[in-house]
This record gives sequence, structure tokens and C-alpha cells, in this order.
Amino acid sequence: MDRVRRLYQLWTWLPAFRVVGESQHLPTASEELRVSASSLSRAIKQLEEELGVQLFARSTRGLELTDAGQRLLDALRRGMRTIDDGVDAVETGQFGRHVTISTSTPFARELVLPAVRLVRQLTLAPRIQSIQHDQIAAALASGSVDVAIMTLPPPAPEVVCEPLLDVSQSVFCGPEHPLWDAAQVTLEQVLSFPFVAPPPGIDDGWPPEHTREVGLTIAQLALAIDACADGDVLGVFPDISARRALADGRLQRLPIALGRTSPVYILRRSGAVPAPIRLLIEAIRRVAADLSRESEESRRLTSDTVRLSLDDL
Repeated sequence: MDRVRRLYQLWTWLPAFRVVGESQHLPTASEELRVSASSLSRAIKQLEEELGVQLFARSTRGLELTDAGQRLLDALRRGMRTIDDGVDAVETGQFGRHVTISTSTPFARELVLPAVRLVRQLTLAPRIQSIQHDQIAAALASGSVDVAIMTLPPPAPEVVCEPLLDVSQSVFCGPEHPLWDAAQVTLEQVLSFPFVAPPPGIDDGWPPEHTREVGLTIAQLALAIDACADGDVLGVFPDISARRALADGRLQRLPIALGRTSPVYILRRSGAVPAPIRLLIEAIRRVAADLSRESEESRRLTSDTVRLSLDDL
């Protein structure tokens, strides 16, 4: 009972501390909680006085968590996430009905949506959202995101990062292209045609040592695939993203082996994994395994394949 009484004394200040601790900026925390910055500052000061510990180092540049403040913030995140799950269970009649997934990869359609369909059959209600790369670690740690799919995972001690699959790329053309249905091609032939490609700085998998002409620049992968399928430009696309257009006869894979893959990772916060999140991760892994197997079978190399990388020799 002493512990309950002690927490009761601290309870009104803890949510304020968490929001200030995560933003380390009083105006931002004030806007998020819709209370005045002076009220938040007073709550933090009262909490520090009650604990007898300095939680923030204050300077002209603002607030910065001390080691003690960081430990308290980590504990609050875990505890409030458990409480949130419990509240959700009461409201929905099921434990942990809602799980949130974020993806910054162009493979969400192929990886996430099929997994979401699987878990929805188990009465889960996943939420899909997009979050900036530099905000993923904080979102996972805070519990606002449960699972993230990324190609460039951020280094963070509170985040568990595991490889999901390696995505292969191929060279494609549409029915109107002169190389459509070509059983054999040469590198010189391929380089004689323009490509659709992403903006500079975005790697689509084409080997940089082979200079090509870019006739069309499109950032959105789905739009680039349509441009290739309906036009006269070649395109380098992930095999898992081009599979539907390939099956529909809108794209043809050329016998060109690029010899490169792009790793994709699945991220979650460290610690025990609640059952709903575990179900979602298992579903994503199942979809990834099926995609990887299907992609490998469809890309079987022949003796006529032109290899652009020593990795394929």
C-alpha cells in the first residue's frame, strides 16, 4: 500500500514528464498536451523536488535529460504502454486489439497489406502509417508504433532490428518496347535505350559502373512501373514490386542479371513482445518468405543471361 500511495503522489506529474522528456522542448510538449508551458515547467519542478533527483539539465539551449531522467522515461514508456493495452482491452473486449505498423519502404503494398489481411482474420485491427526515418526509433520506443519496416534502420539501443528479406531487382520493359520478348540481349542493346529512373541520390539497383541514359525521372515506384509498362523506356524495379505487372503481361523481364539486392529490416521495441505484435510480425515474415521464394523462382538465370556484376559469375 505504501507503493500505491507513493505513486498516487507522483501520478499527476508523470505524463507531463514523459512528454517533456521525449521532446525536451517545453513549447512542443505544451502544444501536444494543450496546457501552458509554465504548468509543465511547474509539474517537472514538483516531480524533481518530490523525488529529490534532477531529471533535466537546464541551459540556454533548452532541456536535456539527465541519466536519472532517461531511466525514469524508459520505465514510464514501458509502464504506460502496458496501461494503454489494458485500456484498449476494456474498450474493445480483446487484449491488444490494435497494433500500429510504419513503413518507409516502397514495398508496403507487397509486404504489409497481405500481412494485414492475415491478422485481420484473427480479429486484430492494424493501423498503417508513414513516419519520417529520423523519428522511427522514438516512435517505437514510445509505443506510438509497434512494428516498422525499413531499408535503412536507425541505430538505437531500445529498438530490435532483424533482417526480413533481400529484395532483388531486374530490368523490365513494356509491350511497346523493341526488346519485348527478346530471348537474348546484349549490354550494348540495353544501353542504347533510355530508362525511367528515380531522382538522383536514390538507388534503384542499376550498377553505377554502366552509364545509362535516363529519359524519364519518377520518384514514385508504382508510377515508374506504369510508365515502363505503357511506354518505350526500360526500368529497373524490385522483383516483388513488378510481379503483378509481370503476371498481367504488362511487363517483361529482360535476361539481365544485376547481381545486387537491397536488404529490408523489421523493427520493434526491445523487451517482451505482446501477442498481437508477435502475430503481426509472424504474418509479415510469412509473406516475406513467400515473396522471396517466388522472386527466386521467377529469376532463374539461363546461359543466355547477361551478367552485369561479378557477384553472378
